Amino acid sequence: MLRGFLSGSAFSKTLNSVSRFSTSLKFSSSTMSRDGQPTSPPNGGDLLRDQDRLPKLPVPDLQQTLSKYLASVTPHLTAEQLQVTGAAVKTFLEPGGDGERLQRKLKDRAEKLDNWVSPGLFIQMLTTPS
Repeated sequence: MLRGFLSGSAFSKTLNSVSRFSTSLKFSSSTMSRDGQPTSPPNGGDLLRDQDRLPKLPVPDLQQTLSKYLASVTPHLTAEQLQVTGAAVKTFLEPGGDGERLQRKLKDRAEKLDNWVSPGLFIQMLTTPS
């Protein structure tokens, strides 16, 4: 899917960069004081105690997401670049294409997990066979 937008080495560099970033994220129930020492949060460290009562994050509609994407990149692209990007989005949205496949994976993930948005999701989706 993304390989079409990035050359082989650029794709590898991007994937490696995302991988390093996502594995460097650490979730902790402590915060840092002004002097850099760890402290416990006011609720005693149980940051996720109400997690099961929160509504699940919905998976955004793919068409809406891509419309917003095109609107956000339009001011930064030349007419030719916009035409190429628009064609790529159209191809991505084709029935049975990458967009449909990845959207289905996101929805499946959302059904199984409390939070389908998590570190490493991007890499997992790119590297997991369909």
